[in-house]
Amino acid sequence: MYIGVAISGGVDSLGAILRLKALGHKVIGLHGLFLDQDDDQIEQLVRRMHLTFDALKIPLKILDLRQEFQQLVVKQALKAWQMGETPNPCANCNRLIKFGRLLQHAKDLGCDLLATGHYANIACEDEQFFFAPPSDKVKDQTYFLSLVENSALAQIAFPLNGLTKPQCRQLVQEARCSIPTPTESQDVCFLPKSEDRAAYFEENWAKMGLSQPQEGKIFLYDGQMEEIGTHKGLWRYTEGQRRGLNIPYKEGLYVLKKNLADNTLIVGPRHYLGMLSCSCSNPNIFRWTPNEQLFVKLRYRNQPSTCHVTIKNDRLICQFSEPVFPTAIGQIASVSDSQGKIRAGGIVDSLTMAYV
Repeated sequence: MYIGVAISGGVDSLGAILRLKALGHKVIGLHGLFLDQDDDQIEQLVRRMHLTFDALKIPLKILDLRQEFQQLVVKQALKAWQMGETPNPCANCNRLIKFGRLLQHAKDLGCDLLATGHYANIACEDEQFFFAPPSDKVKDQTYFLSLVENSALAQIAFPLNGLTKPQCRQLVQEARCSIPTPTESQDVCFLPKSEDRAAYFEENWAKMGLSQPQEGKIFLYDGQMEEIGTHKGLWRYTEGQRRGLNIPYKEGLYVLKKNLADNTLIVGPRHYLGMLSCSCSNPNIFRWTPNEQLFVKLRYRNQPSTCHVTIKNDRLICQFSEPVFPTAIGQIASVSDSQGKIRAGGIVDSLTMAYV
């Protein structure tokens, strides 16, 4: 089988291509240029990539996807932040770039499948494909994949399913690979350091012709509402946030709610922090069985919560029996069954809070 492998240059993608080669598949590395870097940075990266793949005797193709990445991922995320939402650009990149544009390039090159270094699995029941948890549950990345279109799943492979992260690292070390990009990204790849983000946002919003977010009122809720100050833009906050509020009070304060319609921020003590339901428009459905016991994961690091999930008028509605730690508008709701198999996913666009 001829398999294109999306290569970031890190340990995981190298482990994926080495595993496929060891299984006897014909492979080609596909490295997509996403970030708007200067020519010298790109030239150095491409040189390191070719040195590694020449040593492995594996062909490598460099694909310039910077324009698509800018239009489909960066600008969409910037628009969401400008409106006060909390987007998840990585999930959008998986859907539109890695398993959208990059998958199409692999097919154009004659590849049977596109493989990546994600820790995930694809299962098939009754001729329906869906994501399933990998062997390494700690590194499970199916949450970030739950927006990928169902039609793409039959053309995707995850060679690292069955391996743990340490086993993948050992595989790369035994092959004596030079790792082109040894530093693993732990944040949104195109964003600068947090202290530089205000200037980055302001500059790019101006380039896009978007207005700068306006200041608004901050209310403290501790049984009743009290206006206590002014925020400098809702993009700076997310539901459940505690750090960085810098509001003196008798106990720790959290962001309880962001009212996008009137540009106000509500903060309060931890015991008022809770969400009863959330919903997504145009959900991505993989396999659906009405009235099944389901679970919803609202943030990557959080455990899934038991939830009553329904689909009505093309909306995915998640109702919790008791208040849960809130998600944010723009984040991902990933619905799974008791075995961790992904049944649906969507971008949250509506929240019902428990107390405010």
